[in-house]
Amino acid sequence: MTAGSGIVLGESTNNNRWFSEHFQDHQLIGKVWSSREKVFISPEQLSIRLKSARFVLLGEIHTNKDHHLLQAKYLAEIAGSAKSSPRLVVEMIPKRYGPILNKFRKAKPKQTQELGGVLEWEKRGWGEWANYKPIFDVAYRLNLDILPGNLDRKDTRKIGTKGVKALNNKETTELSLDVPYTKTQSKLLTDMLFDSHCKFVPRAALSPMQLVQQARDGFMAGAMLAAPSGSAAVLIAGSGHIRRDWAVPRILAARDPDSKIVSVSFTEVTPDNKKPQDYEPESADNNPVFDYLYFTPKSEIKDHCAELAKRFKKHKSK
Repeated sequence: MTAGSGIVLGESTNNNRWFSEHFQDHQLIGKVWSSREKVFISPEQLSIRLKSARFVLLGEIHTNKDHHLLQAKYLAEIAGSAKSSPRLVVEMIPKRYGPILNKFRKAKPKQTQELGGVLEWEKRGWGEWANYKPIFDVAYRLNLDILPGNLDRKDTRKIGTKGVKALNNKETTELSLDVPYTKTQSKLLTDMLFDSHCKFVPRAALSPMQLVQQARDGFMAGAMLAAPSGSAAVLIAGSGHIRRDWAVPRILAARDPDSKIVSVSFTEVTPDNKKPQDYEPESADNNPVFDYLYFTPKSEIKDHCAELAKRFKKHKSK
């Protein structure tokens, strides 16, 4: 998919080919669904709507190269039309890598190939750097500020172990832990964590995970809210962090209720789900979880629960 941004998705737009190989012939591939209007819109219409937003959240499946190319494409289009440069907030960069990124960028302002090694991207489990590199190519070319979008592991471990007591009042506010979940939000998030861990983790043990999730969302939101007045902020993150009902957009709306927020989930299709409504998650507030769903092929087929079961079995045997 080629746009004015210079980003190419798959091998050829004209042939409608994608990098992700599974279910390429699905009827929803390449379509954009507006969850609020209950209609399809064109990718070009989506671009126009993103350009008018203060906060843009682009959700992904981490292993899907097409998602990263689409994120790069829309980032370039947003930045190309903006009066002032948007800032880019990236979930995959913990805050301790911020100074490392800035130092490397100052020394090598045009070098993104080596940046993956500097950020220890693959070592930290985010897959091939080549998949994410197009996003950083755009940010470098357009001289966009790149901000860490994640807490350091020592911080999440502290919060998960000691809870809110591990933080002072200033830290609690900075992470927006003073914007509590409703009972419905808390329950649905617990259900999602329970299912995502294939029901191996007891529900009683999920409270620390929920608090860590909330703190990470708060950190991402804080980085976006700190964008200079009049400029936009774009978040690159897993789709769980861009949910409007309990994640980053909920905090943005609470802290800056007058700003326009747009959440786009790049969504992998599955053979049995043929209607866009089939992909809309259950909502904790009866409103659409994502503003838009952009459908793509699936990058890989794995039995997540089988792999997790092996890890739990290995952990218990130690």
